[in-house]
Amino acid sequence: MPEPNIPLAPSDLSLIHRYTKDDDSRCCLISVTRFSNGQKNLYDINAAHVAGTDNPTCKTIAEAIVRYKPQAMVIESTNDKGFSADTPMSTAVYADSLARAHNIKVIAGEPSDSAVLDAMLDKGYSAKDVMAFYMLRSIPQGKRNGTIVDEESFARVAKNMLDMCFAGYKGEKITLPEFKAWYEAHKADNKGFLGIEISDIAPDASPDATYFQKLSAQAGIIRDRHIIGTIANALNAYDNVLVVYGGAHLVQSQPVFEQMFGSKGETIQLVPDGRETVWTNKVNPDAKPGKQKEKLKFAAKVTVALLGMAAAFFLRLLPKLQRICRKASQF
Repeated sequence: MPEPNIPLAPSDLSLIHRYTKDDDSRCCLISVTRFSNGQKNLYDINAAHVAGTDNPTCKTIAEAIVRYKPQAMVIESTNDKGFSADTPMSTAVYADSLARAHNIKVIAGEPSDSAVLDAMLDKGYSAKDVMAFYMLRSIPQGKRNGTIVDEESFARVAKNMLDMCFAGYKGEKITLPEFKAWYEAHKADNKGFLGIEISDIAPDASPDATYFQKLSAQAGIIRDRHIIGTIANALNAYDNVLVVYGGAHLVQSQPVFEQMFGSKGETIQLVPDGRETVWTNKVNPDAKPGKQKEKLKFAAKVTVALLGMAAAFFLRLLPKLQRICRKASQF
């Protein structure tokens, strides 16, 4: 007899958490947070946006695919048709290629740029505010993948990005001089725009956040409403769904997922990360009763042995040190 279909609760988007700098520590451990109602399973990786593939994010994606066997993967992109071979490597590109190699349905989680623009206009921002923010947001990634190294390369990348993202926009697009003036009017310090890092444009809705951070937080809420809807649709169609998104997404969306599944998520670290663990609900999927005690006992034995070797070496060396000291005292 087939298992009965266990419906998820409709997503309550009013529960989306507004990200602030106090949430930064919740994003530092690359791991998978699993939500399950017994039939439907959501696995959300709080990815770091990094270059290359030899890093905890990409290793976690690979391990999650093998361990959880997802039927669908939601990636941080507007593209679900695959990437060309000359596309610079990124988390989304790597996740997409790995999913296709395992015959996993790839679903683009990002809203269209026109939808983001319309929503931001409704919030009182101008079209050129949004375009300038897109240009600013491209800088950290461009520096990581080597496409932005100076103002000339930034201008080239920005033009291509604006032509692609706002192709259907009928109004006037922002120019490079206008972008520079916009940046100077809103910057919080003396840093030049090419010095912008991810932390400078990270979403932050707190009162003391910068203009760029507040703008990012507002765009983040708009994005997350769309992303959660996309994930909910994927869960309606598939039982096992893997999500690969930046860590801020999970922080903002977790209250909604908990409401949908009716339970707290379980956070699991699949690969060594090397950074401080700050989430208290981290679970080791390979843990066995008594295994941790055995490791501690073994570590203690090794420590005692090393201390014993050091003491024996010092005792053998002591007579020679005493002779040297006696000779030195004669001068």
